[in-house]
Amino acid sequence: MRRPKPNAFLTLQNYNRLISLHHVKKQSLPKNTLTPQKNMLIKENKLNFFVVSLFPVYDRYIVEMEDFAAKMLADLHRFLLERGAVDERWPECPDVEEKWPAIAEAYLPDGAREFANYPVASLGWMMFVAMALTKFWDEDWEKYSQEEKLYEQLRDKRGYDNLDEYILDEVLDVHGDAAEQMQNLVGDCAERVKRALYRLDIEPGTADAFRAYVACLQCMYQTGIAVQLKAMGYHMTKLN
Repeated sequence: MRRPKPNAFLTLQNYNRLISLHHVKKQSLPKNTLTPQKNMLIKENKLNFFVVSLFPVYDRYIVEMEDFAAKMLADLHRFLLERGAVDERWPECPDVEEKWPAIAEAYLPDGAREFANYPVASLGWMMFVAMALTKFWDEDWEKYSQEEKLYEQLRDKRGYDNLDEYILDEVLDVHGDAAEQMQNLVGDCAERVKRALYRLDIEPGTADAFRAYVACLQCMYQTGIAVQLKAMGYHMTKLN
């Protein structure tokens, strides 16, 4: 998946000044719950997107990024639905979603550094991380939710470059042709998100470009949750 492609869209200049993360939620929307029957209560708006932004936060930016993210998720949903990788209804897993700010803050130094030469890997690795956390959620979330450095633990087993292989081999227990198919699927998702990012009319190397990259990472995180839930047998059902 690591295909070199020089790119000046994102730079690490002033990175430390930009890294303050804030979680912005739509307070009017109900919280989702998980039933013991492996069904999920999901919102009527299956593409609701909680935005992570960087200072300064402007209303215009929030609206624009929500619209951009919703379009990306809609595109990924159609793409994955055609391949049978997700259900008709887009799932939510609040426990794993709530880990996003901490995961993003830990991942950004690595992901931003790699984006210039390996944009697909920089985006795709976040999808693998989300899949790993979703697996942890299924196995023993009471245990894993207490871990403070989940991303670092995953990365440090084999290093950033081999993060995808470690997660497939040791966390998801996916091997052979199935592992290759999953790598291709993640790579295709990352490629679609990368193209959407490049189409934005944003000046490369700016704070807005960095914020857009964070929105792309969050799309990949949400997508990883959805794909892994389906892979584990969770089917999304609207409950009245």
